[in-house]
Amino acid sequence: MTFASHRLSTQLTARNFLPVLVASGSAWAAGNAQQFGNYVRFGDLVFVTARIVMGDTTTFGTGNYTTTLPVAADVSGGELRTVGRAFFNNQGTNVQPGQIEVIADGTSATLTYDDGVNALLNVGAAAPFTWADTDVLVFQLVYQSRAVS
Repeated sequence: MTFASHRLSTQLTARNFLPVLVASGSAWAAGNAQQFGNYVRFGDLVFVTARIVMGDTTTFGTGNYTTTLPVAADVSGGELRTVGRAFFNNQGTNVQPGQIEVIADGTSATLTYDDGVNALLNVGAAAPFTWADTDVLVFQLVYQSRAVS
């Protein structure tokens, strides 16, 4: 039997989740921000895409941002980090590329960007720019989920 004759018997269904930013200082609050998240689980693999469009009543908080994940990640290897792509759009005038990385707790991920000088820096209320109404944060990530017991 050849590979081409096999059929994928599992249907993949996208599920919604609410991506939430968490600031390390004073709290980020969505206000009227538009938050969209989808994920697909295939076995232990989780494929995530999310977008947050800041609103005019969003409170940006202080400090560095992390974001929630829809399914807990397997971080048992410790040194193995799962990294995905992120983009930070400053009201359509500047798109700053970055990355998202699962952190040690396995339930959230840190957001970073490359400033072109000091390598990767944390995203926060004033970085990579001062966030405002209609600014957009987008990320995509694939990671292994924690085993279900």
